[in-house]
This record gives sequence, structure tokens and C-alpha cells, in this order.
Amino acid sequence: MQIHHIGYGIRGFYKLAKLGQLWDMIPKEAQYRLRVLRFWKKYGLEATREAFGVSRRTLYRWQAKLRAARGDPTALIPQKPIPRRKRQSHWPEEVIDHIRYLRGKYPNLGKARVYVLLKPWCEERGLRCPSISTIGQI
Repeated sequence: MQIHHIGYGIRGFYKLAKLGQLWDMIPKEAQYRLRVLRFWKKYGLEATREAFGVSRRTLYRWQAKLRAARGDPTALIPQKPIPRRKRQSHWPEEVIDHIRYLRGKYPNLGKARVYVLLKPWCEERGLRCPSISTIGQI
């Protein structure tokens, strides 16, 4: 005797069941975006813009995200607006070590005074001297 699962032979059943399970875990913002897209498809652009206050470009962007994910509503979850690759400072270790040395030797000096002491040291060695604000960050 063969035992089949409940969705055996029903095309797309397991994908739909997975989406049903995930629906409770999808954030409210993604559910809202999906509801707006469905409204847009049913009633058109002008009604959607009037009802939800969403621009045409935003609707097309959400639709493209949904298509790229093959209809997976988790694609509509808002992403953080931070860059994937952040800039890093590239200062020679000698300069950083000398700033640490000056901070250790003169702990009460501010970044402007450290700049005054660091500038001749950098010129003597042919290194580029960081600005006052950069010294504060280093």
C-alpha cells in the first residue's frame, strides 16, 4: 500500500503551502506592499495613487522585485539603506602610530594641537598629513 502526502498530484501545492506558512512571518510592511500591488493590478494606477499615495515608480520597483523573486512576498521586505561596502581610511601605519604616541605623551592635547605637532613630522618623512578632523577620527 502506498502512502501519499496530502498535496500529491496537485501542481504548486507545496509552494503555496510554504508561502502560507511564511505569511505569518512576513513583516507588516511587506504585506502592505503586496496588498498595494494587488490593488494596482485590479483597479489601475490612478486609483492606487489616490488610495495609497504611492508613486508610479515605486509601484514598478516593487513589481520588479516581486517578479525577480518569482512571486515570493519576502522580496518586498524593506532593505536597509546602508551601502554594502563602506569606505575605509587608508593611512600609513607610521602616521597612526605617531598619533597614538602623541596622544599617549600629551593626553590633554586636542586634535588641533596634535595636528600642529604631527605636520612637521609628516613633512620630514615625506608623508601626507591627515586633517584635523581626520586626526580626531583616527
